[in-house]
Amino acid sequence: MGAVPVGDVPKKMPEITGSAYGNVVSRDRSSDEDGSAVHLQLEPCVQHMQVLPHRFQVQLLSGTWHSERMPMVVCSALRRGLAGWGSFTALSRAAARQWTCATPWGGRFPYSATTSANVDPVEESESPKSGDVWDERQKVLKTTAKPATPATVMLFPGQGTQHVGMGQAACELPVVKEMFETASGVLGYDLLALCRDGPISKLNLTRYSQPAIFVCSLAAVEKLNAESPEAISTCAAAAGYSVGEYAALVFSGALSFKSAVHLVKIRASLMQTACEIAPSGMLTMRVKAGADLEAAMEAARIWAQKHGVAEPVCQVASSLYSQCKVIGGHDKALRFLADNGGDFGLIPVKRVEVSGAFHTPLMDSASKGLRRALQMVKFSKPSVKVYSNVLARPYMSALEIPDSLAVQVSKEVKWEQILHAIYDRPKDEEVFPVTYETGPGDHLGKMLKRVNAKAFSSYRLVEP
Repeated sequence: MGAVPVGDVPKKMPEITGSAYGNVVSRDRSSDEDGSAVHLQLEPCVQHMQVLPHRFQVQLLSGTWHSERMPMVVCSALRRGLAGWGSFTALSRAAARQWTCATPWGGRFPYSATTSANVDPVEESESPKSGDVWDERQKVLKTTAKPATPATVMLFPGQGTQHVGMGQAACELPVVKEMFETASGVLGYDLLALCRDGPISKLNLTRYSQPAIFVCSLAAVEKLNAESPEAISTCAAAAGYSVGEYAALVFSGALSFKSAVHLVKIRASLMQTACEIAPSGMLTMRVKAGADLEAAMEAARIWAQKHGVAEPVCQVASSLYSQCKVIGGHDKALRFLADNGGDFGLIPVKRVEVSGAFHTPLMDSASKGLRRALQMVKFSKPSVKVYSNVLARPYMSALEIPDSLAVQVSKEVKWEQILHAIYDRPKDEEVFPVTYETGPGDHLGKMLKRVNAKAFSSYRLVEP
């Protein structure tokens, strides 16, 4: 455990000793030439991750210092458990105090921005108990940083939106290049080259497409931040479709970027393996008025069983909007629906570009393996509302997140319900947040238009 001296530009660069990761558990005043120094005590945590060199910056009052090789630090001022590179800042007590914690690749999360000037100042004689000041500051962030009406909502796409060339525009930003480098180090291959050059046959494989979409979605956030930073700082809600939920959690500060890359890598590999057990897939279906979807799926299961499938699966994997469902199951069952769906009032649209029947019991083996990986990762309560695919509501605590993510791969994605929860307003309410879909493709925007046309009128697409 070590301490970080903070003050005016020191004659000698300070050092952090001990664990590469830490939570700030206390701070105290100490005298230097102008009496402005603050010591931050670090408590080691999440010690298994690799430390990479990066610039870490701390600014206090009138001075700033830089160190070229500082370990990663978790700034518990925001209580996000965020293991990320970056900076936190305290402005003069006469002005607003600002505490920021950067993303693991160098950008900033929403609500890393300003709190009001009445934030409890640390008096020279004060020696707060562990975490008190940070806890109080977080309370102020929660009560003052967010507007009464959410200004923006972030939506993150899922698998099936990948295409060759995605990520190229955003890679003009240095922070995005660093994101791809960090992700490539975890994944063991050049992710940017795959996104940029393909081939599409490889990019469509689950083990490659999921990490690609995840990183490209957060790259789009950085692109948006460069073009319109207020869109990020005023965000009050986020949701991600399937693997997009991981991007939403990283965006909110509930999960570190590097931890998320590890989890997405494991998730994608487990799901790819599950796909190879039996031929399966997903089929988008339009459901006409009076259609009998349940009867159609039952008939498909019976037909598949008669044709050699021992325990056939055919069920709703995702609710997109009222007249559109994604059905997941064995190939033979899906072929029955494609050929005979019209008899039940269904219109087959297309096969989804995925390797298997995601969000169905055919992913149970992946769910079990993913649960073990999730138990090894630290989560924090999101700083903005993040909607669970499984629960169709915002996470209430960090404790809900691992279990929800574990079962998500084998449970229905309740996307239509999530959109209703985010955008439902009284009939006389005309104010809707600006919605940004950050990632490849506009699939989520098309769904939003079907669910809530008024909300869609403020929709924007940000491609990476």
